[in-house]
This record gives sequence, structure tokens and C-alpha cells, in this order.
Amino acid sequence: MTRWFALIIFIFPTLLLAQTQPFWIENVVGAGFEADIIKIADYNSDGDNDIFFTDYPSNSIKILVNNGDGIFLLHDLYHDLDYLYDIFPIDFDNDGDVDILGIAAPDYYLLWWEYVGNNTFISHILTEPTPYSYAKKVYSCDLDLDNDNDIILSTINGIYYYINNGSYEFTEYHLVQTDYEAEDYDIGDINNDGYMDIVCSYLSFEKVTWWENNGDNSFTNHTVQDNIYCNQTVLSDINNDSYIDIVSIVTTIPIIGNRLAWWENNGNDSFILHIITDYDAIGQYISCSDIDYDSNIDIISSQCPGHDLAWWENVNSYDDVWNKHIIDGYTSQRLIYSANLDQDDLVELISNSSQGLLYYDQSITPHKVTPLNTIIGPDGGYISYSLIISNSRPVTYDDVNFWNEVLLPNGEIIGALNLETCTIHRYQTVSYNEIRQYIPNYAPDGVYLYSCILGYYPDVAFAIDFSFTKSADLRSQEPSEVPSLGEYYVEDWRNEAWETTDAQVTNLEPLPTEFSVSPAYPNPFNASASLTVSLPEPAELTVTVYDVLGRQVAVLANGQHSAGDHRLTFDANHLASGVYFVHAVVPGHIDQVQKVMLVS
Repeated sequence: MTRWFALIIFIFPTLLLAQTQPFWIENVVGAGFEADIIKIADYNSDGDNDIFFTDYPSNSIKILVNNGDGIFLLHDLYHDLDYLYDIFPIDFDNDGDVDILGIAAPDYYLLWWEYVGNNTFISHILTEPTPYSYAKKVYSCDLDLDNDNDIILSTINGIYYYINNGSYEFTEYHLVQTDYEAEDYDIGDINNDGYMDIVCSYLSFEKVTWWENNGDNSFTNHTVQDNIYCNQTVLSDINNDSYIDIVSIVTTIPIIGNRLAWWENNGNDSFILHIITDYDAIGQYISCSDIDYDSNIDIISSQCPGHDLAWWENVNSYDDVWNKHIIDGYTSQRLIYSANLDQDDLVELISNSSQGLLYYDQSITPHKVTPLNTIIGPDGGYISYSLIISNSRPVTYDDVNFWNEVLLPNGEIIGALNLETCTIHRYQTVSYNEIRQYIPNYAPDGVYLYSCILGYYPDVAFAIDFSFTKSADLRSQEPSEVPSLGEYYVEDWRNEAWETTDAQVTNLEPLPTEFSVSPAYPNPFNASASLTVSLPEPAELTVTVYDVLGRQVAVLANGQHSAGDHRLTFDANHLASGVYFVHAVVPGHIDQVQKVMLVS
């Protein structure tokens, strides 16, 4: 598993915030489920996005409700449906809560599950059995700008759309010249006219098109690219020019393998194809988000079995400069979605695998600081800075490395300098009042960039840079007396801070000293009860709830948890009154069952 940490670094003086690659932690949040559809929406309007998914073996709709602290509570919505081809969570009736649209077998009904409160949904059939077959994807938005939601549907016979008359009666339309299987589509305002357009890829038609919404319930077809296969189509403004671009996994004709590509929307109804990768083991699913917090849209892809989950960093989309970064080496991911799940302004990833649903959390919270230059004279001397390492999350990071690198005026980099190892405890801040770096007199004159880096060497998790200027050494010196870079820089650019500066440690919250589970409170309870599990060290934690017949009704925790106190909530709004049993297990430490009483 990839190690990670969420540390805030403040360095004074400083000039630049370096671009860094995030560390990720993998969490199994839906163990054992075979999710073949995953969607993201805020189910309970608490500001935290939740995970909607369908479980193939049970043909059911489930929601993992996010409590905002990395814990997800499982809610079962519907069981024993014949088959679900797609779902789409949306506030369909504009009443302030999230409903669900879906395509259900065997007759391809278009269904609306209306949320009516208390974790209860009412099913509505929006269309009778369709005259076509193999509906694949459902989406909803306001196509005609009349303040109600319409529906778009992809099928083996092309794209259909349904215009809502405001009373949830629908008029069906079929995009002409689309009697070909629609492989995928996405919705967005391509030409910035205020109307939502449709971009579609066709499997047997071997082309990508966009359908311009004319505003009168009709669409005009435009070709983006001929002689190409696309597995998925995603819209995003890749080059920050205010025009929506098209991202896809493409296979050109003749077939030469999958490539990651995007079409640049130049704003005059034409597109330019950019290939991001040569042949690569790209799978079928992609997602677009700003992973590294640099205002550029990056691309995440689940790759073919036997390969990695990765993201492509958008360094310079105009010049087609992209850097690939590995997130994880699992071999079974298929779906991939990106979203901010915990209100920390950072992107998290949700994927399915043979283990169940996986949730990848970023660890880095970037901070910018005030610029301040440092001047070193011709005789050499010291630069100095203060360092604050602040761990704001409930996890301890062991064997974290701190080191420096220096970018010389001639473009060469030296380091790692001053490589140190430390442990940053949960909710702990470590302050160094003065760190001094010696600059020798024979260092060349010019402007330097000095990097202060945290990570697991050599992997960088977070770095902040500041610049300093060294004046020329005017004394004469024979070339033979000047050491080479390899001889003097790493040895003589010594850092005295770890030897001379005492660290000031502030503990914001003490760690538990033993494994324990608190009694559920209140008990008896109405609607919900909470308990706290205390872990003095990271551990696998499973907390499940059973009824008197031994049936599992809720999963409160399942997977690796950090050291600390973990408050868990048993939400029983959807359950009948009676006795329930909460079973908490930490292998080797806790195996406890407590009885709770639900009264309503």
C-alpha cells in the first residue's frame, strides 16, 4: 500500500510553492461488493459527497454515506432488481434532495426513484418498455432551459432524449442519423451558447460527433473525428481557454492499440486531436480533475488488467507535455471516478476492484507563503529559515524524511542534502525556529533555488522552495584549486539546524493508550446511536450491526484505520424497532458485542 501523509509546511523565507506529486492512501470502503456502476452525489445534503453504486450479484442499489472523516456507512436501497444497466443520482424533481434515475431490465424501463425522506424512495416508471434494446447510459439535465430536468439515453440504436413538460410527462426524440450503437456520450455547452450539447462516440460508426442543441428541441450534427474508436467520452476544459474539450481513450483505424487523447475545442466548431500517450495499456474508463492543485485539469485512467492505476499530470497541454504518475498497482480496477469527498479542496478517487470499492485519499494540503530574498556575499555565509511541520489529521507518520535540494544558477541540481528521518504524530506540530544552511565562498555567483522537502526519500510528498542570491568571489583562484561539484557541494553545503536548533513540539490531541470501545449512546435510541473505538496504533477495524435473526444490517467500519479515536454512527432510520447487536473487531485486541435498543 502506498504510504501517505497530510502535513502542512510553513517555511520562512520563501518564494515559490513547488509543484509536488500527491501521496495516496487506499481504503476499502465497500468490501466484497462487485460494483459495476459507481456515481457520486451528496445524498443527505451534509456537504460531503456520497457513493452510489450497484452490486451485481444482488442486483441492488446501495449508498455509502460519507460522514466526512473517511468513514462510510452502508445503506441498502433496493434489492432483487432484474438488472440495472445504469443509474444517475440527481435532484430530479427540484425539491432539494437527491433522487435516482435508472435503466432496469428486463424491458429497459426508464425509472425514477423519488426520495421522500427517512431513507425512503418511491419508484416511478417514466417510460414503458422501449422499442429498442440495450440501453446503456442515462443522464439528466435541463436541455430546453425551462427549469425542469430532461433525460438523455444512449442505446444500441443511438441517442434518445426525453423532454419534460413540467409534469413529468415526456416527449421522446431520436437524434437522426444515429442508428448506430452509441458507445458513450457526455453533456456540456460546447459552443458557449447556454444550451447543453451532446458529444457522442459510436462503436460501429467509427467516429466522434457533437450534437449542437438548437434550443427548440432539435440538434444539429457536427463531426469531430472519423475513423476512430472511443471507449469513453469525457468533457473538460483541458487548456483553460473557457471552451470545453473532449477527452477519450481512442483506437485509430487501422487498430494500433489504445491511446489517451483529447480534442482541443478551438471555439469555431472545429477540433484538433492531441495524442497524450503512445500505445499504452489504457483501460476503458477515465476521469478528469485537477489532481495537483495547479489549476490545470489532469486525467486519471484505470488501466487494463495487469497494469497500474495512474494519472497524467497536465504540465503544458498546448505543447502536449504530460507526465504519468502511478497511483497503485492493482490489476483489477475498471471504473474510476474523481471527486472531492471530504471538503478539503483535494481530489479523491473511487474505483472498483476484486476487493470491492476502493477509495483513494490525497494527503497534501498546499500552502503558499510570503516571498523574501536572501543575499549571500562573496565570502560565503549562511541562509536561514524557520520550519513548521503540522500534521492536522488523525494519523501518525513514521520514518518521514526531510531533505534539501539546491538548483544552481547553471541549472544543475545537488542533493539530497541533510537527509533526516522523523516521526510526526497525529495532531502534532513541530517547529524549528532557525535552520541555517552554509554557503561556501567558492559557490558560483547567481540566483539559487533552495528546496525543503518532506516525503519518503526519494518520493516527494510536499516541497516548498525559496530563492537566494550569491555574489561573486572576486579573489583569484587557480582552476585546479576549485573542487568539482561532486567533491564539494554535497559535503560542504552543510545544514546545522538539526544539530543546533531545538524543536518545539505541540500536541493538539493525545493518542489513546489502549484499545477500547465505548458504550453506544444513547441507548435505547431513536434513529441513530454513536460509539467510539480507540486505537493506540493503526489497525484493521471492523464494526458490523446485526438484528436478532443474525442478519447483517449495517457496516460502520471495515478496513485499516489510523491511531486515534474513531466516532462511528449507527443510522437506523430505515430499520424497524427492536434489539440490534454491534460487533467490533480489531484482530488480536478487540472482539466485543454490545446490545442496543431501537425505539421509534
